[in-house]
Amino acid sequence: MDEALRALEQRARGEAPEALRALAAWRERAGDARGAWRARAALARVTDALTDWHALAPPARAPRAPDVVRDLPASEMVVALHRGGLLVLGGAEGLRLVGLDGAERWRCGLDGGGAVVCGPDVLAHTRERLVLLDGASGDVVADAPLRAGARPGRPPGYTRRVEVSADRAVVWHWTGAGEGARTVVDAGERWGEVLAHLPLEGHGWSAEEQAEVAAGRVVGQAPGPRPCVQVCPVTTATAAWTAPDEHVVCADEAGVVTQDVVTQHVAGRRLIVRDLGTGAARWALDLAADDVRLRLAPAHIVALHDLVEVRARDDGRLLWERPLGRRPAAVEAWVVGDALVLFDDSAPGLQALDLASGAERWRLPVAGEAVDDLELRWSVLHAGDGALVMGRFDESRLWGEQRRLLLIQEA
Repeated sequence: MDEALRALEQRARGEAPEALRALAAWRERAGDARGAWRARAALARVTDALTDWHALAPPARAPRAPDVVRDLPASEMVVALHRGGLLVLGGAEGLRLVGLDGAERWRCGLDGGGAVVCGPDVLAHTRERLVLLDGASGDVVADAPLRAGARPGRPPGYTRRVEVSADRAVVWHWTGAGEGARTVVDAGERWGEVLAHLPLEGHGWSAEEQAEVAAGRVVGQAPGPRPCVQVCPVTTATAAWTAPDEHVVCADEAGVVTQDVVTQHVAGRRLIVRDLGTGAARWALDLAADDVRLRLAPAHIVALHDLVEVRARDDGRLLWERPLGRRPAAVEAWVVGDALVLFDDSAPGLQALDLASGAERWRLPVAGEAVDDLELRWSVLHAGDGALVMGRFDESRLWGEQRRLLLIQEA
């Protein structure tokens, strides 16, 4: 058996898809969650298959019957939902995992810039290091210096954000004076190895700050004054394809990975759905108004104006629609798994609609009043299996002050 396993692992190191698939299954049966995730992640990257990407992080779902609503300390920063708990960062306690029941499961003294989920583990970043923590215990599994591109006698700057894409960690860090870099690090079998370091200057850095990662690609706007969608592999700065005179209108939510990019032409209301790999247009649609807001789900596109419209993502056909409240522009909406969560101050409160049918699943009386003459907005910060963390901010989620944190979960 050991000899057969060694032969399987050897073939998997050559990134043979059938060997990676078999190795993932073997490790799963052996109870090696980290090893199984790494094999699946390598398989997803090699095959670029939608089903394999979904297997890495199943889409979150909204609570079916949200009987438990709990306020969290507004001073804490909840960075993710993981293993049925909240990853919380900040203060002298550093990073910790708190169960949905409020009991602390583990803490570590690491107080860095943030943390993201990396399969069953947690990837935390400090100014100059990436640290992999066991998601169950909080113990340090591995750490790696992030010194690629450092100038002699100077640190590489500070990390702005990290995203995990299959078995790659994509790190954006700022080096000062209008310069930055994208560094790609192995998050799989060769954890911590730098695979690519791409210096970014001026407009290039500014464009990448707003980019998203989907299925191993960086999706965003090309640098320069002319609007242009640009998609490139995470390990290169060379565009695989571009779409001039178009904007990326929205990003997939709640960790959804799909094989298309939704764009809008700058000259009008035309919506275009393009193949993520090739840029070829799959279908196009003229929107009903200029001020349409869009949200994405694995199989649906949600458009909000005077109505909420839900269309099939594969061909754009209208599935259902319903009117919004007396102030449609003030209605906030988020896709969480197979539900559309709305906050309508004319209702008032939160409600969850089934994406496939439009039927109401539940409604919660959550207030949306102003405080200190500031308009407060709700945002879904994190979604997990049967739990939501919502935040209420003044004026702007990006720059505004966090006023309230709310945990909504099933009983």
